[in-house]
Amino acid sequence: IIYFPISYQSLDSFNRRYLKMDIHKKSLIIPPIIIITLIKILLIPSYKSTDFDVHRNWLAITKHLPLSEWYFNDINGTTVHTLDYPPSFAFFEYLLSNNAITSTLVKHNILNERCLGLIGDDENSIIGDECIVFQRSTVIVFDFILFIGAYMISQTFIYDNTRQSKTHRKLQYSKSMVCFLLIVTNSGLLVLDHVHFQYNGMLIGILLSSIAMLLQSIKSSQHIMSTSADPQKKEQQYYQRIANDIYMKKFDLFGAILFAFLLTFKHMYLTLSPFYFFYLLRRFCFMNVPTNNHHGANKSCRFSIPHLIVLGLIVLMTLIGPFLPFIQYGFNDQMTQIIKRLFPWQRGLCHDYWAGNIWALYLGFEKIMNYVARFCRVIKYRNS
Repeated sequence: IIYFPISYQSLDSFNRRYLKMDIHKKSLIIPPIIIITLIKILLIPSYKSTDFDVHRNWLAITKHLPLSEWYFNDINGTTVHTLDYPPSFAFFEYLLSNNAITSTLVKHNILNERCLGLIGDDENSIIGDECIVFQRSTVIVFDFILFIGAYMISQTFIYDNTRQSKTHRKLQYSKSMVCFLLIVTNSGLLVLDHVHFQYNGMLIGILLSSIAMLLQSIKSSQHIMSTSADPQKKEQQYYQRIANDIYMKKFDLFGAILFAFLLTFKHMYLTLSPFYFFYLLRRFCFMNVPTNNHHGANKSCRFSIPHLIVLGLIVLMTLIGPFLPFIQYGFNDQMTQIIKRLFPWQRGLCHDYWAGNIWALYLGFEKIMNYVARFCRVIKYRNS
């Protein structure tokens, strides 16, 4: 049940059956969501890692302590599960521990107060089963962001073109559905979030939404380019394409905002920032400007400083916004402490050095073998 072995043959069979069906793409995503949610509920009593205790402690910190102590408190040295995620995730934990539903559960003794109490690490084993159900339920509920991200990126396979045949359109919907299924039924993500315990589904949902925006911009530009192929109307349609440049770039801007927002949740996604930086620098900050000569309308690519300023300001405001509430308690003290928690160089960036080294060696070996496999054509892909 956990592994979800989906072979290429099963996907190919799904494609053939799907082509024979009427197009009801929105209704088809409901059954997989229900099934995967029920499986997550069945996994509630499964094994949990120390990350469960980490997030329980973060709930307690954000519930009982003032904002100025969130990144300082270690419960008098009785816990190592200190808050070491960016402020947006801290506010997310605050939302989970300070809302009407949680207060009602505590008031009616459905949820034990110890679940949200400031207790040491040696007392985490006596928090009660209701705390496990509560925390795992929050992961299940906020996986709706993963479903949204998966749906958004799956829709980038669909091109609205009336000239396409019905079979071709159904094939696009088939690819879209397969993409959605592969994301929401990912076995690794299921085990990591609903057995080990984390909120990666929610974060990946934000990342997928950001990537979907970038892909939507590409799809829109390709659609506009495809409509400008008529030689008789080439110049007129090219100017129309320039007029629609703002429409395309707004998707790039929304993608940048979502990625910057993601960084304020989990700074480990900084590894993707170089790709976003260079992609948006070329895609958003350069404009196609029409030039006329005796050959007709041509295009030239020019760098736009106003676009760079707009992109930089919006991304900067998105990144700085969650930190502003902490600055009122002292810029130097708060920011220095937050940076120390986010990047603990003295402790080491990996909690367990042996695990980090083993995974690094494994991933390196896997990449080498994947390259060898492709080079030797060991893996053969069938044409759909």
